[in-house]
Amino acid sequence: MTANTPQFRLPYPVDSDNISDIPDILRAQAESIEKVLKEFDFNGQDPNALVSKVSSHELRIVNLERTTEYPIFYQRNTRMPLQKAVFQTIPGLSPVLQNTEYVTYANGAFKFNYDCIATVCCNVTIDSNSSTDYSQRNFIALGLNWSGIDSPLFSSRLGLANFGTEFSASSFYAGKMNSGDTLTPFNYNTREVQPILQLATMSIVVKAL
Repeated sequence: MTANTPQFRLPYPVDSDNISDIPDILRAQAESIEKVLKEFDFNGQDPNALVSKVSSHELRIVNLERTTEYPIFYQRNTRMPLQKAVFQTIPGLSPVLQNTEYVTYANGAFKFNYDCIATVCCNVTIDSNSSTDYSQRNFIALGLNWSGIDSPLFSSRLGLANFGTEFSASSFYAGKMNSGDTLTPFNYNTREVQPILQLATMSIVVKAL
């Protein structure tokens, strides 16, 4: 009785088969092989060229995945006194949408894990009972590779934005970030009446290079 291979079910003769059945068994085997090969029909093309095209498409897919824009959104909704004459990190921004493969968050800093183009916006709202002496300073910015200790270098204060006569300010930056770079949102205030931070949001869109 004819047997079949376990994966493609190709027939082959066994000891109990009659010699006269061999032609039929071989025909069935050939037809089964042809049916399997049709699944790999190259329609007259060079199989090596087709494999090369498949590899090219796979590479394009990988590149598209790498260069897709990944949004990350963080928000802090709590009351926090802003100290006077202190470069104060805005901490505790918890992720709502997170792509930690590209950006991680720890100790008030956002760390970029790949070379990328980043579009970053930080918005801070303070209470309306703050001082209205606008000759005094109150601003937010993004500290590039800042440790959060002492004064950040002027060159690392990205997207500096003053509150001015308003009770909210938005810091914006777009540019290349290198793998390992960090951004730390911070506030600086010299007003006599301490502002109270009410809401801080941070949105980042990353496009890997």
